[in-house]
Amino acid sequence: MSTHFRSSSRWGSIIIFLLFLAAAYLFSFGPVQALYSSGRLSGPMPKDLVTFYKPVQWFYLNSPVGPPMTRHDAWWGRQLKRS
Repeated sequence: MSTHFRSSSRWGSIIIFLLFLAAAYLFSFGPVQALYSSGRLSGPMPKDLVTFYKPVQWFYLNSPVGPPMTRHDAWWGRQLKRS
């Protein structure tokens, strides 16, 4: 096996891992928001958590992915209200 193949394979794995982390970050906003809005976690969302998700809010407002992600968040809210 050549060194070039192993090096490019490693970079490919790193890129896939980073894309997975980005997707997990985006898709985690809905459940977290639903937990607070449903009352399962008491009080308002902590300031640090609001700061953590600030880029997601910007992404929702400034990208074509915003409307589908908003529907995803609403779906989570409905799921937590049912149970």
